Amino acid sequence: MIEIVAGSHRDISDVVSNLRAIDHQEIYCQMDEGCSDMLVVMALEHKSWVCRLNGQPVAVFSFSAINVSTVAVNLFGTDKITRAIPAITRFIFVRMIPDALSCGIRRFEARSLTTHAQAHRWLEACGAVKEGLLPEFGKNGEDFYIYGLTRTILEQFKPKRWQSNVFSTGGS
Repeated sequence: MIEIVAGSHRDISDVVSNLRAIDHQEIYCQMDEGCSDMLVVMALEHKSWVCRLNGQPVAVFSFSAINVSTVAVNLFGTDKITRAIPAITRFIFVRMIPDALSCGIRRFEARSLTTHAQAHRWLEACGAVKEGLLPEFGKNGEDFYIYGLTRTILEQFKPKRWQSNVFSTGGS
């Protein structure tokens, strides 16, 4: 059974303690290894959601403000995240994106380690566009890609079944 619930300290801590290798690498090349508690606090501050698989937390995701019209898309998980991706994606498109659009958000942005191929495939399947390379973005010189998904792209994007509710928000 898959369920999505508001993030709690316990659930987020559990995911952070059991990160899959690529998410661990991507996160900790941007912050110190000993900052797990800070990662949990940051996730709690951003109204994070947790996806549970059979009662076990497997992923944490949220939007965090960059400016008044842009949010960063945050998603990380354990080795069991793959089974949860369809439910997470549906939740993002049916609930989170419409809520953000209704609050004036026009741009969704993600930065991803260049070696994180699964993240790149997911972002592109969601309609995000790879906008460029961020050379030496990580603390040890790791390169990142930046992806963007805008209101304009969403309006022109042919929705998949799990994305259909995004387009019922109206407004501009």
